[in-house]
Amino acid sequence: MHQSYEDEKRFREDAIARLQEEQATIQSRLDKLYETIDLIDLLNRITFERKAPKWRQTQRRLANQITEQQTMPTIVSGSFALTSKSIERIVLVSRVTPQENRYSNRDFQQSLP
Repeated sequence: MHQSYEDEKRFREDAIARLQEEQATIQSRLDKLYETIDLIDLLNRITFERKAPKWRQTQRRLANQITEQQTMPTIVSGSFALTSKSIERIVLVSRVTPQENRYSNRDFQQSLP
């Protein structure tokens, strides 16, 4: 009976030792994972601080280019505006007398871009 008790005691001690070793292994893995996460967080912060200003500058440049494109007159509307101004001047010049026309032509030519 004494042998059986000793065997059972040794069996339990071995089981407890295996469980404690597994527990220590898992704790070690968790510690390494936390260290890795801390390192990744540090690298992410460094990367963010280094790259964010460049990306923000690019965003501002793109926003300015978008605004320029949105506010730029189209070729068609610009041509139409030039054409309508030219037509207005031609009509006005055609209404004046030949003597007035001499002065109007000079004014007309000076007003051209």
